[in-house]
Amino acid sequence: MSDYLFYCAKCNSLVADMYEDDEIICDNCGSRMTPLHIDEEKWNDLSDEEKVSLLNRYRGPQIQKRRESSAQKSRNASHPRHDMYQSGEKDYEGKISGMSIAAFIFSILGCIGLVGVILGIIDVTKTDGRKKGLSIAAIVVGTLMLIVSISIAASSSSDTSKDKKEISSDTSITTDEISVEGSAEITEKNKNGIVVDEQPQGTPASIDEQVLFDQEGVKVSAVEYVQGGIWGDGVKLLIENNTSKNLTVGCEALIVNDYMISDLFSCTIAAGKQAYETLDLYTSELNKAGIDNVGLVEAYFRVYDADDWEDIFKTQCITIKTSNYDSMDTSSDISGTELVNQNGVRIVGQYVDEDSFWGTAVLLYIENNSDKNLSIDVDNMSVNGFMVTPYFSSTVYSGKKAFEDITILSSDLENNGITSVDDIELSFKAIDPNTYDTVFETGPVKFSTKK
Repeated sequence: MSDYLFYCAKCNSLVADMYEDDEIICDNCGSRMTPLHIDEEKWNDLSDEEKVSLLNRYRGPQIQKRRESSAQKSRNASHPRHDMYQSGEKDYEGKISGMSIAAFIFSILGCIGLVGVILGIIDVTKTDGRKKGLSIAAIVVGTLMLIVSISIAASSSSDTSKDKKEISSDTSITTDEISVEGSAEITEKNKNGIVVDEQPQGTPASIDEQVLFDQEGVKVSAVEYVQGGIWGDGVKLLIENNTSKNLTVGCEALIVNDYMISDLFSCTIAAGKQAYETLDLYTSELNKAGIDNVGLVEAYFRVYDADDWEDIFKTQCITIKTSNYDSMDTSSDISGTELVNQNGVRIVGQYVDEDSFWGTAVLLYIENNSDKNLSIDVDNMSVNGFMVTPYFSSTVYSGKKAFEDITILSSDLENNGITSVDDIELSFKAIDPNTYDTVFETGPVKFSTKK
C-alpha cells in the first residue's frame, strides 16, 4: 500500500506516512503538518507542472525525511512503511543543494517563478559551502520568466470570464447543523473573477513613515506606500538586523481591508546589516477581493534564524493605516450560493472556472465571524459522482474574510472521463490552528452549475 504525503508550510518539509488520517507533527519545527490527500503512487502519476502546482499552494517544499517518534516506531514495527523522501545532508562542501535545484525548477515555470527567485535568494545567502551557481541562475531566469508570464497574462485578460459557470441557486445544502434552501440574494461584486493585469482604480494611497516593531535587536519600519510595481502596490520596509545572527523576516499573515491576502514576503538580513524590501500587495489578490482603495494593512511577522530555521519571535498584529483609511470599503457584497452558515463561519460558492491554469477552480467566499482564527479544509469531494482530490486550505483570522479557490487537477478530471463540471459534493472542516482541535465538520454539501 502506498504512503500518503503530509506538508509543513512553516519549514517546507514534505513527509510520507501510511495513515492518511494521522495528525502528523513536524519533527523539524513542531508544527502540525497538512495532509495533501494524495499518496506516493498518485504523486508519481502527476506531471511536473501538476506537482509544482500542488506544492506551490503551500509555498514550495524542501523535501525532508521525518524522524519517527517512539510511538510511531512501535506501530510501524507491525506496519512497515515505505522509505521517505530525503533532501540530502547538510554541509557538503562544493555540492549542489536541494534548495538550489528546487529554485531552478520553479524559476522556469513562469507564472510561479517568484517562488524560484525567493528560494534562490535564500540559498545564496546560506553559508554552507554548497555551490550557488544554480541558485543564481534561478534568480535570473525566474525574473525573466515572470516578466514574460505577466505579458502573456496581460494579452489574454480580456477573456477572463470564459468557461466560468455560476453555481446554481436552486440546490439544497445540508450540514450537520443547518439546512439551507437556495441562495442568499446578494449584490454582485466580483462575479467576473480575477483580472491580473489591471491596477485597482481607486485613489492613490500614502502612509506616514513609522516603526512597525523594534524587538530583540530587529527593527522594521514602513518607509512609504509604493505603486506601479511589477506585482502592484506595496509597502516599502526598512529592515535592520542589529543582532549577531543572520536572520530571516517573513510574513505569516497579510490582511488588507479585512480580507486575507496571499503573500510570499521573505527577507534574509546578515548580522549587523540592513535592507529595503517591499511587502507586496498583489494586484490579482486585491482584484479578487474587490479592493479598489487600500485603507488598512495588517501583518503578522515572523523572525527566525536564517541558518537553522529556529524561531526568534513572532509579532502581534502590526497595523498600517493609509490615507484612504476613512474611505475604504470593507463590505462583503458578493454573488453566489450560500453553502455553509454555522459556528460564525459563512461560505458562499461563487462560480466554477473550468479554464483555470491547473485545471478547474471553484471560487469560494469565506467569512469568519467567530472569536478565533480558523483553518478551513475540504474533504470527500466528488464531481459528477466521481471522487476527486481537492487542493485547498484557507486560514481566515477572526473577524476577517477571504476569497479562495478549490483546485481540481486536470489529470483528475481526465482520469474520470469528466469533460464538464456539473454536480459537486464535498464537506467542510474548520480547525483551530493553535490547538488543532476540530471546531466543526459539515455533512455533505451539494451544489450544481447547471441552469
